[in-house]
Amino acid sequence: AQPVALEGEYPAELAVGFDAGGQGSFRFGGAVCAVGKEGGVLTWSLPEAQPGERIPEEVVWDLLQEALLAFQGSMQRLPKKVLLLRDGKVPQGEFAKALDELKRRGVAYDLVSVRKTGGGRNYTTKGRLADGLFLPLEEEGFLLLTVYREGRGTSRPLKLVREEGETPIPDLARQIYHLTRLHPASGFLFPRLPAPLHLADRLVREVGRLGLRHLKEVDRSQLFFV
Repeated sequence: AQPVALEGEYPAELAVGFDAGGQGSFRFGGAVCAVGKEGGVLTWSLPEAQPGERIPEEVVWDLLQEALLAFQGSMQRLPKKVLLLRDGKVPQGEFAKALDELKRRGVAYDLVSVRKTGGGRNYTTKGRLADGLFLPLEEEGFLLLTVYREGRGTSRPLKLVREEGETPIPDLARQIYHLTRLHPASGFLFPRLPAPLHLADRLVREVGRLGLRHLKEVDRSQLFFV
């Protein structure tokens, strides 16, 4: 059955997914956040239109600040640690302002690049593959198989690279994997991406389809894009 909450201890109290997507020449940078301990979606941030894949560092901080305020409104304090998940490679300097602001507020962080390609394919010569396969790579990278459906082709693990932070890689992998087990739109199928990134991806796609002007008054508690 599909879990509706996470239990146990995790490194980060707040996980925030950043994605840049859209249609044609315009892209939209968006953020969706979830509390690491419980997995509930706190808020989503309306994306800003932008000309390329790089989200301006001021926009990254504005989006993250909304997530922090939502957490603070719920818990009456800032999170002790946040997990920042960026779809694809992290452009140089994109998170510079956000990381500086987190340091200034005493909030620890990990910044992880989540890449849907580049992880190759997994084969087994003995036994069976299963969700949750974790393979450390050199330096700060690792492969994570989040969804494997036997009989539907070879597996496609995610390639993840920790760009900033000090949380042990196995602990990061565990929290990210458990975040893929959360998806409010389905009771059976899990997304390949962790929930904050999966929802951010859905959000920017829907904004690209509908346009920004239709969404200005949508309540942040409504997950219209799932």
